[in-house]
Amino acid sequence: MTSTTSRHLFKSCLKYTSASLLTIFTASMTAATYYRPVPATLANNDTHTHTNSSDRRTAQTFCSPNSPPWNRDHVPLLLQWARGISIGVTTLAIRLVMNTYGRYEIREDECYEQFLEAAITARREQQSPSWSSQQQPQQRGLLTVSNHRSLFDDPGILSCLLPLPIAIQPHHQRWGICSQEYCFNDALPSFIKGYIGAGQVLPISRGSGINQQLLLDFGRHLANGEWCHVFPEGGVWQWKELGGRRVLPEGSVLGSASDFADDQTKNVATNNNNNNNSGSNYNNKSPVIIPATTTHKSLPPSPIGKLKWGVGKLIAHAPITPRVIPFAHCGMERLLPQDSVSGKTYLRR
Repeated sequence: MTSTTSRHLFKSCLKYTSASLLTIFTASMTAATYYRPVPATLANNDTHTHTNSSDRRTAQTFCSPNSPPWNRDHVPLLLQWARGISIGVTTLAIRLVMNTYGRYEIREDECYEQFLEAAITARREQQSPSWSSQQQPQQRGLLTVSNHRSLFDDPGILSCLLPLPIAIQPHHQRWGICSQEYCFNDALPSFIKGYIGAGQVLPISRGSGINQQLLLDFGRHLANGEWCHVFPEGGVWQWKELGGRRVLPEGSVLGSASDFADDQTKNVATNNNNNNNSGSNYNNKSPVIIPATTTHKSLPPSPIGKLKWGVGKLIAHAPITPRVIPFAHCGMERLLPQDSVSGKTYLRR
């Protein structure tokens, strides 16, 4: 009798626990969808217009009118849970893939030790409960920059930089940016965008300049003392040298987003070449995106430098100069090779 009662009690507890976890997961992902990052459009992302981000959010279905608070202390509880779920699940899955499909190795030199000190020790001091919200000093951010070898670099590489018990905690993880035609395009369901956003990834509009609102939103996290990561090459480059800016034909934008280019976008280069009064590489239409191909590599280097200027913009606008740690990685091009003609990447079998 006692054994039967114990089994019945165990089954009841298991049932209610499963129902509770499912409810928490559903509510958290609903909150992540509601507070999801919203990509920019050509109209509201013009560098001279400076349209408020709330204007583009109100046009979305089931979307909060304002962006989530930049300070973690004021983030809604359900969104905090959603970030824990997204980052925890993604990090564990990435570690499983990286240790079964292949292997990875981190060179634990002085630079890596400085990174761990900045990413872990400094973050713990900032989260110290001894400081009240009024007494907490201004926090110093951490900005890491690296080369971009494949679309899997983030989260593939960045999820493996920290020790696993630390990496699954959202307040220790990085904030990243992803080209909106990849991570936040209209073909993706809002739930997927919410999951990506809960993983602390924000959209960026490639080719819209360093004064776009999306980059300013990303910079606010760095200004609040968060860890932010940027790929300053502006696209996937699997060359032996550092990739980046080239002297492009008028109406073109460097990158590797050809997977999402359509016929209307491809025709923009012709339209721009016929527009002699534009005086710029951009007009009111979408710029054509040129992938990092061998043809692109043959173009002359840009006189203004290879790398994008967004890193300097983020550093200059931070109230306290952030700690900047560059690092390089290699090998991801063997997992996701890039076609030298089309610029598209594919999974190696």
